[in-house]
Amino acid sequence: MTGGGTLNLNSGKFTQSPGTSVVAATVKVEMASGVATYDQLGGTVTSTNFNIGDTAARTGIYNLSGGSVSVSGVSSSGRIGFTGIGTVNQSAGTTFSNSGGSGFQGAMPDAGDPAMIVAKRGTGTWNLNGGLFELTNTSYGTLFMGSISLSDPNANGTFNQAGGTVNLAITRTIEGAGGAPGALAIGPGSQAGVQLYAITGGTLDASSASVNYAGSAGGPGVGTAGTLRITGAAADINLSSANVGNELMFYVGSGGTLDAEFNSASFSTIDVFAATGGSGAKTAAFASGSKFKVGFDSYTPIGSMTWNVLTASSITDLGLMFDNSGDTNWTYSIVSGGRGQILQATYVPEPTVFGILGIGAAGLLTGRRRRA
Repeated sequence: MTGGGTLNLNSGKFTQSPGTSVVAATVKVEMASGVATYDQLGGTVTSTNFNIGDTAARTGIYNLSGGSVSVSGVSSSGRIGFTGIGTVNQSAGTTFSNSGGSGFQGAMPDAGDPAMIVAKRGTGTWNLNGGLFELTNTSYGTLFMGSISLSDPNANGTFNQAGGTVNLAITRTIEGAGGAPGALAIGPGSQAGVQLYAITGGTLDASSASVNYAGSAGGPGVGTAGTLRITGAAADINLSSANVGNELMFYVGSGGTLDAEFNSASFSTIDVFAATGGSGAKTAAFASGSKFKVGFDSYTPIGSMTWNVLTASSITDLGLMFDNSGDTNWTYSIVSGGRGQILQATYVPEPTVFGILGIGAAGLLTGRRRRA
């Protein structure tokens, strides 16, 4: 199928077979009463706009198990759950945006602000279990969870990564926009709802991005309503990129949460560095009112344990709130090591009743031997 109009799947299911191609200005999948489903088993989809669950009170699902989706062109965008309910399930294949467009969006920030967004006023979900998700824009291309606009209070944008690769290889120039988002923005606005990036496996990489801020520092970050949740040790995470002229940081803003969930003695440490150089230091910062949350995911530690959660050239704590999930055996610290400094979480369990009794019994036995 080729053409310059809109491919509008507004009912039932459509299956695209390997070896076929779809070219359209807009690919839209949504249904008013029920769920419209697009199953791409292979082949190619090329469009300027890729909209799943774009309209209020409509639902769309896109299943990508092979082939590729390419979104490119001036003012191009990908919107998942813009104001409706949209879900993308990717188990293989490639999705990418290039040529200076918006990237993918699941709830766009503001009209005319190119980006890849998951939920603006609706509910958007991207489940990545395999394959490649890539933004290669030459001017814009932030991956947003949630809306940057304060007038969009109930966006629910979630990116679940259990495998595959997310490559945020964008080039973005922001003139005088202090704190503006770089390659990744989770919950950038001040709104209710859920804005979450949850990673349990695969690779999340922004090391090839180049972001030039003429104003002040910026970079990948977690905003007011956002959460970056890392579970276990199966992921490879680099949340920095090259910066020209100013320092680039990984930033957790007031109300934003970095959530570390441990299920073994190892952990997927966030590495803040730049594979492509850049003149600024690669730092990390936690604003006053930001949160650092820790907990266990079906795991019981044996004795005291320490995990490295994040490393950067420097880590600034401006007043983060430590959320120990109600367990006072947790502490956190910032120590020297790694790229310069390391954010660590330490768990020191309380002695068990049997352990205390054992210590007491050993003391009594020692006393008896001395008297003997």
